[in-house]
Amino acid sequence: AVVSTQSTGFQNNGLGGGGVIIADCLTKNHARAQKEGKSLDLRTFIAGRNRLENPGASALAKAFSLLGTLEQIEVIQNGIQYEGIAAIAECIKHSPNLRILNLNDNIMTPKGAIAIAQALPSAKKLEVLNMGDCLVKSAGAKAVAENIASLTSLKELVLSYNEIRTDGGVAVGRACATLPSLSKLDLDGNQFGEEGKNEVSNSLGSSLGILQPGLSEDVGIQSDDEEEQEEEEDQNVQMPE
Repeated sequence: AVVSTQSTGFQNNGLGGGGVIIADCLTKNHARAQKEGKSLDLRTFIAGRNRLENPGASALAKAFSLLGTLEQIEVIQNGIQYEGIAAIAECIKHSPNLRILNLNDNIMTPKGAIAIAQALPSAKKLEVLNMGDCLVKSAGAKAVAENIASLTSLKELVLSYNEIRTDGGVAVGRACATLPSLSKLDLDGNQFGEEGKNEVSNSLGSSLGILQPGLSEDVGIQSDDEEEQEEEEDQNVQMPE
């Protein structure tokens, strides 16, 4: 018999490879539903601090793509690296009703952030995007900025604690200033420095009020050597196919 649920949540359960098992169950249940002329209606999946890592995240993302019904996906602090992030990016393209995507505290890196960013135009109903503490850096931030213009329903964007420099912050600020529904932009804990914080704030123009909770936790600018190294890394980031 087909088992249907609209919401599934796991918090701090140490799922690990269990994510693959859950994905397999969803896939098989979907097949049964189709044979019976039914459909699964899973809308919410939350699995925080569960060590899903790449295998679990990739398997679940593939299952979610198959279902095409997800509205909320939250997988914070799961040790997910590029492979798993790329699978989630593909899932976004097959989830037209996605409203909330929370990837906080995973090992996304600029390459993964670019993959997610390139999928964002498919998420027309997206209201919340959390990519905080994911090492997206300036290259990832710029990619997000370049791909959010069509997200007219976006209310909250979190890019805090990502080692983003001023150029990335300004790009995000300018892009966010044009979004009609955005009420919260979190860029705290990055690497702007005092002058950079002013530039980022100014980039928002009359939309400055969306910058919450402000930039009080900014860690300051990097040394010249660190900045040169990161610029070189940014240039070497391969755009996902």
